[in-house]
Amino acid sequence: MAGGNLRFGESAVIVGLGILGQIIAQIASAAACRVAAFDVNKDRAELLKQHGIEHVYADREPLESSLRTMTDGHGADCVILCAGGPGEELINRSLSWIRDRGKIVIVGDLSTEFSRALMFGKEAQIVISRAGGPGRYDESYEKENRDYPIGYSRWMEGRNTAEYIRLLADNRISVLPLISDMYPLERAHEAYGNYGHSRTVMGTLLKYGN
Repeated sequence: MAGGNLRFGESAVIVGLGILGQIIAQIASAAACRVAAFDVNKDRAELLKQHGIEHVYADREPLESSLRTMTDGHGADCVILCAGGPGEELINRSLSWIRDRGKIVIVGDLSTEFSRALMFGKEAQIVISRAGGPGRYDESYEKENRDYPIGYSRWMEGRNTAEYIRLLADNRISVLPLISDMYPLERAHEAYGNYGHSRTVMGTLLKYGN
């Protein structure tokens, strides 16, 4: 899951509740992971709470207090960073949230400066998610339809997509609350412009044809 390799009952902190963070948090919760989430935008935090995820915060202090209780004081198994911009402070803070030998996964467009000492102290892993799963950027897979045997790679790009669709069909996750606007294709420039001056825009659909 977003490079975190989370398993049943493990814990994750999702930071940055744009459309990717919202979907990742929903999927993690549907997979029976213990989820805490954080975004300084209170509206985005409240939006995620509508999906039944309890531990969602717009302030750091209550997040950290909840995390200690949620993980029995050990720290999260994984922090998934869906935010963008300067990364040093956020990554260093995340290193204090994970357990010993925990993992930080960078999904957003963050700079990758962080404290070696903090990373060494936890023997933490810091990885960047390249999206999609095995098969992504493999021309024989994506263009020639040469699948990998399931015994060697359980979650290929295509199998990840199929599972995502199943979760939607079973109403385990929902993207409907994440759709802020719908525009005809010829007004796409307006749709993209909204992202530059509004923090309330989440997802936008472009409509074309009849």
